[in-house]
Amino acid sequence: MSTRVAVYTYANSISYVSDKILWSMRKLITMIGLDPINLVSEWSLLDKGLQTWLRSRHLVGATIEIYNKTRGSFVGRWDFDIDYTYNSGDDGEFTTDAQLIKNAIAKNVTDVKNCSYDIIFRNKPGYPKVPGFVSCNLRSTQGYVRQSLGTSISTNYLGAQLNYWRKI
Repeated sequence: MSTRVAVYTYANSISYVSDKILWSMRKLITMIGLDPINLVSEWSLLDKGLQTWLRSRHLVGATIEIYNKTRGSFVGRWDFDIDYTYNSGDDGEFTTDAQLIKNAIAKNVTDVKNCSYDIIFRNKPGYPKVPGFVSCNLRSTQGYVRQSLGTSISTNYLGAQLNYWRKI
């Protein structure tokens, strides 16, 4: 009986973390001043990739990379880093810290005029292929520093740390 409960709870954790990463990304994109239509129109595909790679434990993180549309240059980045060893310490509690996102945006005002974004999933080698996804590289973050904001999404089995990049 306990094995079934743990498996069921872990499956729920995967679904919850995937949904909340996408929800948080939509909130971030909107609050920054960009149009979330690209994210929303690909929601099902993105969710399938997230859940597949969370289940296989290949997902390292999910990233919103903001870039200048004309020059293609890096403007900013938000990373959700996955922690497979996270334990909330509570029996089955699932949380999302929306205030963390609001506070981070207030600290990191980015001029997004003439900008767009890419959603990028970072995986460990050997990850299972999911149709609709292609390999890519992240843009250089030279001249920027990574700021950790702590855990933004948590379950009893998985956590996601939120980080952003700001100019030095």
